Amino acid sequence: MQRLRPLFAVCCSAFLVTVSSCLFHACSSTPPLTDEEMAKLHPQVQRLLAGESVPELDEASSLLADGSRAYELIVRMTKRDELRSIGITPQSQFGEFLTVRVTAEEIVKLARLPSLIAIEPGSKNYPQ
Repeated sequence: MQRLRPLFAVCCSAFLVTVSSCLFHACSSTPPLTDEEMAKLHPQVQRLLAGESVPELDEASSLLADGSRAYELIVRMTKRDELRSIGITPQSQFGEFLTVRVTAEEIVKLARLPSLIAIEPGSKNYPQ
């Protein structure tokens, strides 16, 4: 019985750490996107938000000072001012189309904007 006490204490400590970690992440994370919001995202962007590796998006991404990645995307929306209201400055714009460099967290913010129509991966175009 004496030998089981240290093992029991270690198991209880591990359990408490796991539970508190889960509670922290549940309370601090944002709610998942709705089906309607996810439908606005290109499948590659959906995979990125699901935590999958997306080499096509990584090609046009850059590493930020805090260690996160900024992805080059094309955004289509009707009210450009909403973009600035969440702290994102477009790189270029033409009508409803804007190019942006945003993190995964910012993609979620974008997807929640009412005026957003679509988010697609950026592409490299060469003169013909």
